[in-house]
Amino acid sequence: MQDSVIADYIAREFKTARARNVGMIVADQDLHSFLGPVNEKGVHNGAPILANAAFTLLFLPERL
Repeated sequence: MQDSVIADYIAREFKTARARNVGMIVADQDLHSFLGPVNEKGVHNGAPILANAAFTLLFLPERL
C-alpha cells in the first residue's frame, strides 16, 4: 500500500467484492507494511481495505 493510486484501486475492488458477497484475502508481512504511509487525507493507504473487511485476522509471531 505504498502507492496511494494502487491502494485506492484495491480498496474500490474490495468494496465491490464485499457488496457482491465475494471473499477476498490480502496478506502482508506485517501490519505497518500493509497500512502504508499516511496520505494527503491523513489516513493510511491500507486503512479503507481493513474498514471494508468482514473479518480481520492478525497472527503475531511468537517472541522468544
